[in-house]
Amino acid sequence: MFKSSRKCTEIYMSFKQKKFYFPVLVGFLFFLIFLISFSILIFFSYHHNTKIMSSLTSKLTKSVSASVVNKTEIYLKPAILFSQVTSKIVSTGESINLKEEMLRALLIETLRKNSQFSNVYIGIEDGSFLMASQGDLMNAKYIDGKNKKEHIIQVDSEGVQTIIKKDNVSKYDPRGRPWYKGAKKSKGIFWTPPYIFFTSQKKGITVSVPIFRKDNTVAGVIGVDLLLDKLEEFLKTIDISPHTVIAIQSGEHLLSSNVEDEENEFIKAFIHEAHVGAKGMKKDLSFDKNEYVFQQTPLSDLFPESWRYSLIIPKKELIREAVELNKTLIIISFFILGVGLVLIVINAYSISRPLREVSDQLEKISHFELEKLITENSQVEEVFQLQKSLNTMQKTLNSFSHYIPQKVVKSLVERKREDKIEEEDKKK
Repeated sequence: MFKSSRKCTEIYMSFKQKKFYFPVLVGFLFFLIFLISFSILIFFSYHHNTKIMSSLTSKLTKSVSASVVNKTEIYLKPAILFSQVTSKIVSTGESINLKEEMLRALLIETLRKNSQFSNVYIGIEDGSFLMASQGDLMNAKYIDGKNKKEHIIQVDSEGVQTIIKKDNVSKYDPRGRPWYKGAKKSKGIFWTPPYIFFTSQKKGITVSVPIFRKDNTVAGVIGVDLLLDKLEEFLKTIDISPHTVIAIQSGEHLLSSNVEDEENEFIKAFIHEAHVGAKGMKKDLSFDKNEYVFQQTPLSDLFPESWRYSLIIPKKELIREAVELNKTLIIISFFILGVGLVLIVINAYSISRPLREVSDQLEKISHFELEKLITENSQVEEVFQLQKSLNTMQKTLNSFSHYIPQKVVKSLVERKREDKIEEEDKKK
C-alpha cells in the first residue's frame, strides 16, 4: 500500500515538472471537458429517450389492441348476427322443413355477401342437415334425417341450379358434431377451437346458435364456418417492429397471428404464457437469451372469455428509435468535438505564436541584438500590449546604446553574472 502510494506520488511529481505546449494543453483540457459533458448528456438523453419510447409504445399497443379488437368484431360479428337472425326466422312450434327453397336461397345469398364465411348450415333434431358452401360455384347440400339420402345442388352466379348428386346415402349426422352439441348444451352462442376445414383445407372456426321451439326446447342448430386467413392478413399489416408477434387466441389454441411458423418453439412458449397469464397483464419475458415485453388484453364480450389478444415485442426493438437517436447524437457530437478541437487549437496557436515570438525576442535582447523589432499584430489585447511594451523597451535600450557602447554594457552585464555566480559559490 505504501509503495503504491509512493509510486503515484512520483508519477504526479514527474508529470507536474513536465512542460507542455500551450495549444496541446488547451486542446487537452477542452477535450476532457467536452468528453465529460458529452458522457453526461448521452447518459441522460438515452434514459430519457428510452422512457419516452416506452411510453409511446405503451400508447401504440393500446391503439393497436383497439384496432385489432374492432377488426375482429367486424370480421366475426356478421356470423353471430346471421346465426341469431336466422334462428329467429326458422323458430317454430312445429318441425323445421329444411327442403324449403327460400331457406336454401337464404344460405346461398348469405355466402355471397360474406366472403369470410366458408359454410353456413342448419342441423335439426331429427338428423336432417342443410348446408351451403363456398367455391368456384356455390353448392347446397341436403341430407334427409330419416333415410340419410344426400342431395347436392350446384348454383352458378346467375342462380341456375344443377343437381350433381342425388339419393346418395350419407353417414353424416349433425347431432354428433361439436358445434351442434356445444350450442345445444350452452343454449347460446358457441365457438369452436380453430381447426382445418375439410372442404377448403384452410384454418377456421365455427360459431353456432341454437334454434328454439316455442316451448324453449332446442329444435336444431345453425352454424357458420369462418375462414381466418383474412384476419391473419390484417394482423400482418400491423407494423410495430420486425419481430413483433401479434396473436388472437382461444385458450392454448391460436386463432390468428402475424407469423407464418406457428410450430416455432418461441411461438409455442408465447402462446402458453398468454394462456396461463391474467387478462390485461403486461410483463417482461426472456426467451433464448433475448428480452421481450409481453402485453395481453381481453376482447369484447361478444367473444368467449378464453379469447385474448396478445402482443410481444423484443426490447431491443422497443427502444430501437431511442438507440438510433443516440447514435445520431453521438455522430453529431463527435463532429462538433472535431470542429471545436480544430478551432481551439487554431485559437491556442494564435495566442502561443506571439508569446513564442516575445520569448525569442527577449532572448535576443539579452544578447543586445536590438536591431529588429517584433510585429505588433496579436488580436489578443493582453498579448498585443506585451508586444508593444517589449518594442518600447527595445527602442529605449537601443537609444541608450548611443551614449554607452553596447560592448561596455554587455561586459558589465556578463561581469555581473560572474560576480553573482562567485558569490553563490562562496555561500556554498
